[in-house]
This record gives sequence, C-alpha cells and structure tokens, in this order.
Amino acid sequence: VKECCGRVLVHCQAGISRSATICLAYLMMKKRVKLEEAFEFVKQRRSIISPNFSFMGQLLQFESQVLATSCAVEAVSPSGTLRERGKAASTPNSQFVFSFPVSVGVHTAPSSLPYLHSPITMSPSC
Repeated sequence: VKECCGRVLVHCQAGISRSATICLAYLMMKKRVKLEEAFEFVKQRRSIISPNFSFMGQLLQFESQVLATSCAVEAVSPSGTLRERGKAASTPNSQFVFSFPVSVGVHTAPSSLPYLHSPITMSPSC
C-alpha cells in the first residue's frame, strides 16, 4: 500500500479506543514520537479518541521500547516534531505520508459511548 501511495482505513466499532490505539502505535513506531505527541496529533483529527486504560498502559510500554531503540539515532540526527515531519512528508521525496479523515460518522448513539479522557503519564525520555 505504501509503495502505491495508498491509504489504509483503520476502524473499530466506535472509533474511540481500538482503532485509535493502532493509529497511535503506528505513529510512535514510524515517526519515533512520544505517546503524548502522537495522541495530540490524532486527537486533532478525531476529537473523540479515548484509548482504554489497558491500551494506554500498553502504549506507554511500547513508547519506552520505541524510544529506547531510537535514542542513539536521535543523538546523531535530531528530528523535529510530528507536525514538522508532516510538512516534510508533503515533499515528493518523502517516504512518510499520513492522511487522517477530518470527520468520521459514528453510528452509535452518543449517550451509550463512554467519553473518558485517557490520562497520559510522563515517561522517561532519552
């Protein structure tokens, strides 16, 4: 899909927890960003995301693994924020292109959805 400049639709029943978790993990891994930065990036594009506490714990563990493997690389070539990297992604030579839908229809009654804000705790950085 990446080679063909294609897009992938990531979805779950309500688009709040499971699909958001997958998107967050993908951004953390591919862009080497902290959970907090990935969370804000996705939240700006889909305001109702709220990964459950178990997923958030797993994402924090994943963050420490991803950042541990990228610390040496960052020391040699510091990279900008996810937003700055997104600007670089618009250049023809870029290998990273992200496109998130601005509005997505949810077919579940709003009163039945638990809109809990997931806490993001600080994790050790490089």
